[in-house]
Amino acid sequence: MLLSTRDIDSFYNIIVRSCIKRSEIYLNKKIGFCKIKNSKLPNFLLLIKIIFFIFSGSIFFKKKRLNFKYHNIEFGRFITASVYRDYRSYTSNFIFFRNYILNLFLAIKIYKTSQNYLNMNFNILYVDHAGYLNGILYTAFSNANKIVFTNNYPKSIFGIDFKKKKNLIFKKYENSLKIYKKNKYKKSFVRAKNILKRLTGGDIKILPWMGNTKFYKLNNIEDLNKYDYIVYAHSFTDAQLWFGLDGFENSYDWLDYTLTNLKNKNKKVIIKTHPNYFNTSLAKNLTYWDKKIFDLLYLKFKDCSSFYFIRYPLKNSDLTKILNKKTICITHHGSVAIELAFLGFKTISSAANFYSDKFKISNFWKSKKEYLNCLNKDWNNLKKPILKDVFHLTDQLFLGDDSYNGKNSYLKVVGRVLGKSLNNLTKKNSLFNHSNLKKNKFTNNVSQNQLDKIIDILGKKIKIR
Repeated sequence: MLLSTRDIDSFYNIIVRSCIKRSEIYLNKKIGFCKIKNSKLPNFLLLIKIIFFIFSGSIFFKKKRLNFKYHNIEFGRFITASVYRDYRSYTSNFIFFRNYILNLFLAIKIYKTSQNYLNMNFNILYVDHAGYLNGILYTAFSNANKIVFTNNYPKSIFGIDFKKKKNLIFKKYENSLKIYKKNKYKKSFVRAKNILKRLTGGDIKILPWMGNTKFYKLNNIEDLNKYDYIVYAHSFTDAQLWFGLDGFENSYDWLDYTLTNLKNKNKKVIIKTHPNYFNTSLAKNLTYWDKKIFDLLYLKFKDCSSFYFIRYPLKNSDLTKILNKKTICITHHGSVAIELAFLGFKTISSAANFYSDKFKISNFWKSKKEYLNCLNKDWNNLKKPILKDVFHLTDQLFLGDDSYNGKNSYLKVVGRVLGKSLNNLTKKNSLFNHSNLKKNKFTNNVSQNQLDKIIDILGKKIKIR
């Protein structure tokens, strides 16, 4: 029996049913389906621990909040990520702590739910959005050595059989998502090099999630080649902490810390908004509040004469043509680091990233102390990128069969069956647009024969480690 956090509807119709089919092939037997129903009662031992956590005052300390664990499950990390989905958690301490406590008590019920289903001998789980509270289910089932399916960038749908000892590393959710450097990698890098040329030349068609962003031309009122740093902002309301912990609670926390330190050093800094702040295919409330939260930092630092804010959607290729090659580039976890490394820029990035820090393309940090050490280094003392590693990572990210962009991606399979491009599938009001979940637009616009064909293909292609 496959247990799922999602019902068989909307585009989860293909995801869940494909996981069922893949399980049947893997286990060589018929697999049923069961939608998760959360427990109405809490786990009482965890409830007692959480009451103590609140009244001891630990909840008021960021480090203790982030690192709160129970039975080796990172409750604090998953709760914090969920709290910052509400933009008001950034603007009001009262709302932040209210949301944190509400999510704490919801987490108790989710943990109880996981124990109930494990006691009923459910051995297979599909879990969506496992970087939020569903990460409790992911970790509980992986700790119990079950088979877990999920999907998130940079991967498509994938499964992990935790009975295999080699998969123990993937019990930490971020490790299941990471792209790892392979010791023996003999593929040609010609295609990877061509992709990087397209990206750095301004061809955004290769990034389907940006296909609905209208870019502007550079308003070059400053001499941008005289700046010491460029800092790339990230979303504040989506996927916080999904790739692990590094000492920062969210993207705002990281960006504020970065700009404060660079201001104190009197450095000339360009601060660039993320293009997805202006992406019309994303939920309007997310893009609206990403811009609003970014503007909080803008208002805080706008009077700093050495800072230059780019507050409109601008292709990075327009910037890199102007920047001095000794400009230090900072991104928390952006794929832009790959483009910059290809162009020869030195970058600083978090190790809490979608790829392993074994790729020698950036200067990585794992804690605030390490980050400050990176910020204190001048250009000469930072490591330069290794081009072979840049190609190796690009090849896996864009050309790997099981990646988000790969030929076995559920988006690519759906596109082939329906005769649609990735851009058409993800644009505003399209089949995979999240605003259409309740409308069930996907199921209503895809025939049963097409659905069956998609599921038949995916059921054979989904990778189980």
